[in-house]
Amino acid sequence: MLDDLNTELENADSKLDSTLKKVAKVLHMNNGKM
Repeated sequence: MLDDLNTELENADSKLDSTLKKVAKVLHMNNGKM
C-alpha cells in the first residue's frame, strides 16, 4: 500500500516538474521576443 502511494507521489512529482519546465520555457520565449 505504501509502495503504491510512493509511486503515485513520484508520478505526480515528475508531472509537476515537466509542467513547470514547459511553463518556464514558454515564459522564457515570451521574454526573449519582447
